[in-house]
Amino acid sequence: MSNLFLIAIGPVQDFIASARRTRDLWFGSWLLSELAKAVAKSIYEKEGKEALIFPYPTDLPQDLEPNSTFNVPNKILAKIKDDPTGQAVLAREALIARLNEIREAAFAKVNGKIERERAIEQIDALVEFNWVALPLASDDTYRATRQQLENMMAARKNTRNFGAVTWGTNDPKSSIDGERESVIAEKYYPPPQLSNTSPEYAKIVVDLYRNYGINVGERLSGVDMLKRHGQKGKDSRFPSTSHMAAVPVFNYLLGMNTKEQSKNKVAESWDTYIANLNTILAMREYIRNEVTPKSQDIFEDYDGSLLFAERFNDALVGEDIQKAQQFLHTFLQPFLGTKVPIPYYAILHADGDAMGSVINKQEELIDHQDISKQLTVFAGEVKSIVEANQGALVYSGGDDVLAFLPLHTVLECADALAKRFQTLLSNFKDKTDRSPTLSVGIAIVHHLEPLSDALELARAAEKKAKGVAGKNALAINLSKRGGTDRIIVGSWIESTYSFYNRLKKLIEWHQNDKIPLSFAFELHDLSIRLKDLPANIFHAEAKRIIERKHTSNGIKVDGDIAQKLLSMIHDLVPETLTEAHTLIQQFADEVIIAGFIAQAQNLSNGK
Repeated sequence: MSNLFLIAIGPVQDFIASARRTRDLWFGSWLLSELAKAVAKSIYEKEGKEALIFPYPTDLPQDLEPNSTFNVPNKILAKIKDDPTGQAVLAREALIARLNEIREAAFAKVNGKIERERAIEQIDALVEFNWVALPLASDDTYRATRQQLENMMAARKNTRNFGAVTWGTNDPKSSIDGERESVIAEKYYPPPQLSNTSPEYAKIVVDLYRNYGINVGERLSGVDMLKRHGQKGKDSRFPSTSHMAAVPVFNYLLGMNTKEQSKNKVAESWDTYIANLNTILAMREYIRNEVTPKSQDIFEDYDGSLLFAERFNDALVGEDIQKAQQFLHTFLQPFLGTKVPIPYYAILHADGDAMGSVINKQEELIDHQDISKQLTVFAGEVKSIVEANQGALVYSGGDDVLAFLPLHTVLECADALAKRFQTLLSNFKDKTDRSPTLSVGIAIVHHLEPLSDALELARAAEKKAKGVAGKNALAINLSKRGGTDRIIVGSWIESTYSFYNRLKKLIEWHQNDKIPLSFAFELHDLSIRLKDLPANIFHAEAKRIIERKHTSNGIKVDGDIAQKLLSMIHDLVPETLTEAHTLIQQFADEVIIAGFIAQAQNLSNGK
């Protein structure tokens, strides 16, 4: 008799999210996929291709080879003929073997000494491996058996395995997760009494960066070292948050480099800038380590953090900071003038809607495999969609996506992902005849915002999108330093003044200086002061405000545009609506966020 066999690998969210750098985050995601891939491969080699239900690789055996581009989620579902206990042993052995390979490759990249035994113990204790199995009498009983199997897995996960910690000491904890002890001895850090302007301090800063890839404030556990130095085949680079924020100005500078009046001048100035930075010893190490996965024309693989003066504090101390900042100013000023790089980027977090109910409706195993095939196709296309929008994909596992994007392309990327997902899954329905859709959360954050906080903002935006009735929604969370967070949300459903279409039109008007931001701020203030007013009063006040507003160049707002703005408000806030102030605030925030994105688009386009 066959068995339905389910394996779950963890930890997932906590492990991935405990990261200070984007590369740590990306590598944590890749590592879990590699471990799950090794498990899936062990099942494929023992049971054959048709055994795998989820995931369902389409290009075997290549998809399941180490370092392939195929992403495997942390749950593997299969139909097996042999004893499930024996298959579980083989799967766990495959997982441990792959983990050891990745660990040894990571440790080989560390130039400094570490507490190796402790680091290995921490990594060995990291992975959770749970499995359950049930006899599958026939494919006709697949649906009921799978649901029972999921319940068993939930019960198994709640039955914790507790063991004594073998690596606990009084040494400082990891500065990233606060749980595990650091594996870097304190003697390699500056002593408390040492001045941070002294040559000795500067040498220690350089040594820490060269030997461990860390700054003086970081303490790394064995797990952190694995994520910081682990290798994804030949390509182990990932752009920083600062690089994502710098993409629009890189585009601007590339455009300047091809203009007749400044042809090749940007390239020449960039070469001089890099040469100047390399005269600072500590900066050489920083430049060598902070690189991007792809060449950017004249900028090669240099990270965009080199365009932000505040990032020099990561690697430099004392007078070296001022020297580097002056080199940057000398490079940028002739081309940007009064313009400055916009220090914000976007995190996109997307998740499929109604996936559980759609999968639960599938009566037969082959139907579930068909869904898995389409999710495999989608996951394979996500990377190209993200990269076409100059972004960087962290992970794409089935219906779950996390990516970093520059401001000027994030909306187009979200729209493309949502449309492609819906198209690929349109043939599958739940019991209400609803097909899966994709809800997307976008967080716009400062490039120096702690990564953990930025990820929380993205998750909050995705949760807001998931809160829309019927879902199929988009939410954007703008978190500006020194200001209040603004979050807007709406459905992807198309109409003349639908949420996405409103944003696109507002961005277009901002790009051409057709509407003033002061209109939005005044409307937002009105909604707070007079929140008990009925909708028709807000409509009249909005008309009064917009009719007396002028754009930044002193021209009165065009009558046709003013009328369209008012039509958008009427569409969003019907006359009969009570508590209209919340949607008036939403519209005001839409205008503000659209202006922010338009600023990045104009910079990228050379305006």
